[in-house]
Amino acid sequence: MLPTDYVYGGWAASGEIDIMEAVNLSQGNQMKVHGTLHYGREWPGQVSSGTSYTTQGFDPVGEFHTYALEWSKREMRWYVDNVHFATQRSSGWYSQIVGADGFFENVPGDAPFDQPFHLLMNVAVGGNWPGPPDASTELPVEMEVDFVRVFTCSDSPELLAGCATKNRRAERVFGNVPPEIIRVEYDPSISEQDVVTIFGDEDLSPFALGQYVASGSVDMTRVEEVGRGTVTNFAFNSDESVVYWQAPFGFDLSAFSKISFDVKVLVDPRESGGFVMKMDCFYPCGTGDVPLGQIAPGEWQSYSFVLADLLAHSGSSLDLKNVNTPLVIFPDWGNQKGVVFRVDNVRLEK
Repeated sequence: MLPTDYVYGGWAASGEIDIMEAVNLSQGNQMKVHGTLHYGREWPGQVSSGTSYTTQGFDPVGEFHTYALEWSKREMRWYVDNVHFATQRSSGWYSQIVGADGFFENVPGDAPFDQPFHLLMNVAVGGNWPGPPDASTELPVEMEVDFVRVFTCSDSPELLAGCATKNRRAERVFGNVPPEIIRVEYDPSISEQDVVTIFGDEDLSPFALGQYVASGSVDMTRVEEVGRGTVTNFAFNSDESVVYWQAPFGFDLSAFSKISFDVKVLVDPRESGGFVMKMDCFYPCGTGDVPLGQIAPGEWQSYSFVLADLLAHSGSSLDLKNVNTPLVIFPDWGNQKGVVFRVDNVRLEK
């Protein structure tokens, strides 16, 4: 089921209710169906929660089965052939939307599942979940539907008191807790400026220096350098790490033409190895790895990348209208330990 009016914005801030989904049933996989809720923020900030159902002899392909959802205020329950197998409650779902001040806010009540939804039935071929069709895919595919019925509990249309069918052994799916909303002061006209210096002596709010460390550690410090002022120094005691400038929400950078930054390598004990940059729109959305090549130690080097080229980069999924991490930089993944380098003058230009 999908929201009819998308009251809280695009998918999945306005929600999605999957009464029944079945995937790759004809490929020898376990015969089971899924019941799921999608909610949270608009993509890519959406989340989901749900579970699956199967039982001995269950065959969604060769036999008709009755799939149902009981939707009451503060609670949803999933059924197969009148067997209540899963329950989710409003304490485990939420909707967060961008308010008038530009920050996320929690929608009160049972949102997003407090608005009209409509039914959708389809057969999908391919996609991220089942994978692309191949030689084993059996076509054509048909879905046979005997009936679709919608009921209302006349005595208690909201709580379904007296009409509900509950199984105490049904799985309780606890869902997700809304993420903390981070409010930072920043200039909302950033996207309107001709040049935006994300780092030059200091970070430009709401962008902040950060790191992802899969193993080892990365020391990040601010140091003074003659002729430049404050620069950012990175010392990698790791082979699997990246550093970046990141905001807690996305910016529309589609009016900008390029990103530029300066790099100075102080120490590089590797026999060979280069550096990589990326621009992300809430990872894994982003440019993918863009090589900088080897950087000779001792001198500042300036780099500039046309955003149109980053869009066209092989494997890029960059969305310039929702960039939260304009610069990710790191020595080649798997070959980093002992490298020390500095970054300065990170800027966007129109």
